[in-house]
Amino acid sequence: MEVEYQEKTVADIKASAVARFTQVEFIAENFMDPKGFWSLATSAFWTLCVILALAVCLFVGISSKAERLATDATASTQLAAFRGITTSLSLFSSFFFWYLFAMCSWWFIFYKL
Repeated sequence: MEVEYQEKTVADIKASAVARFTQVEFIAENFMDPKGFWSLATSAFWTLCVILALAVCLFVGISSKAERLATDATASTQLAAFRGITTSLSLFSSFFFWYLFAMCSWWFIFYKL
């Protein structure tokens, strides 16, 4: 940022309307193109979604093979579906929080500092 100013006496400032109400402009310059950031953010998001889907499938598969007391097949299927939904919501919130934290930190460090 560059600030240009001139020293003037109080009498000069009071005498001139232009000097009393000088227009000040600030220009911010970003040196990095944000296009690369958005392509990184998009690919990171979809990669995390794929990892999330694989983790949920793995968890539901392991959970369905666990030994339990003899129960109805319908109850076992409903339990697996319920656990799959709750696990996917839990993992998505964890993944998405850290994804947003990383992307906001990246944006702040490389584009706002």
